[in-house]
Amino acid sequence: MLATTTNPTQSVEIPILFNIAANMSVSGSQVNIVTGGTVNMTPTANGMGTFTWAVTSGKTLPAGLSLDTATGKVTGTPTGMGAQTIYLTATSSYGETANLTVTFTVYSKLIPTNDPGTGAIFYV
Repeated sequence: MLATTTNPTQSVEIPILFNIAANMSVSGSQVNIVTGGTVNMTPTANGMGTFTWAVTSGKTLPAGLSLDTATGKVTGTPTGMGAQTIYLTATSSYGETANLTVTFTVYSKLIPTNDPGTGAIFYV
């Protein structure tokens, strides 16, 4: 910034420094499912601007899933078994990016158990 006066004539330059900090964050999750179950995951992006979504470069969605690039919503019925991973990249209208990795498992069936230690339901 340049500041000037007229009587007496003087000028001085005042430097202004901006520290730009990363502002964007993403989150999302998908519960484990049984074969034939559907994925219906909508991740969130927080920060400035509007966001678009894409499958992370060099990655693919699990077979049977599709991505809505405007909302980030991943839907479909996975065709594979076992651990499945969704890799997404959100990009803000200001060019900032953030990656999201979501892993879930597709099981063949659900077997409830009575585990007094955890009270958990186990998948097999």
